[in-house]
Amino acid sequence: MSQLLTIILVALQLPLLAAFPSPAGYVNDFASILDEEAEAYLETFLETVERDTSAEIVVATVESLEGLTIEDYASRLFIEWGIGQKQHDNGVLLLVAPTDRTVRIEVGYGLEAILPDGLAGEIIRTEILPEFKSGNFPRGVGRGLNRIAQIVRRDPAAVASTAPTPDASSGFPPALVMVPFFGSFIALGAFAAGLGMKTKTYVPLMAGGMFAGLPLLTLVAFSSVLSLAVLVALGLGALAMGYRKGRSPYWTGMLRKGTPGSIPDDGPLGWEMGGSSGSSADGSSDSAGSSSGADFGGGSSGGGGASGQW
Repeated sequence: MSQLLTIILVALQLPLLAAFPSPAGYVNDFASILDEEAEAYLETFLETVERDTSAEIVVATVESLEGLTIEDYASRLFIEWGIGQKQHDNGVLLLVAPTDRTVRIEVGYGLEAILPDGLAGEIIRTEILPEFKSGNFPRGVGRGLNRIAQIVRRDPAAVASTAPTPDASSGFPPALVMVPFFGSFIALGAFAAGLGMKTKTYVPLMAGGMFAGLPLLTLVAFSSVLSLAVLVALGLGALAMGYRKGRSPYWTGMLRKGTPGSIPDDGPLGWEMGGSSGSSADGSSDSAGSSSGADFGGGSSGGGGASGQW
């Protein structure tokens, strides 16, 4: 039974294990539909486009889709080859499967705004398919690539993306964003933890510790030493301020009984969870309370594009 189950699982995964060819350049004519002159011209043309805009436009022709739909094949080939710059995801793949009489334009996330699905479909219908139907594959491929290149060149963001990007490891300029943003969470959390320590209440101590600690743990992997030093100093300062303020009648009464000033500022304190405005003097809750929330999936969209047949 186990062997049968293994065979079934392997059979179901065969389409996922399709062996993709390795790229040979911008033009990858595995189906041999382009002549040498057209292939050489398009290779130079697409190289120039990337030099001018940083966008990578690649064409691939394949003899077989390996049992996949052209949409699946194009998406997986796009990822397998890593078309486009990683930081911009500005790649475009023109995939032609002449045996299956189908074609697709696969667009990276970074270019979806200027090359949406509808426009990709229009290029296929008006530039590529008429030539393919007449048997002129080099002209169809060339017209499709030319139209895509024109759209990419007209996009200011694509041209501007050739400028050098700041070194993320330096912490600048990302530190200008991360320090104020995470600093507010760390300061509030540390202040609450300081109040909890002084008033001997568990809830603000634990909640404040998590509120300040989680951003710091996150920044250990993504921030510079200088940014972390600033945020740690900010957290320690807020912790000390919360500890100093915690023994005042206002905060002692608020955190322990839910009523500001309800506990004098002298005398020993024992540890307790901490009161709230909805709790009685003995710490029992007046109501059960309620909570609501939404269970979001947290998914991400895939690359866009369009397909056509002739």
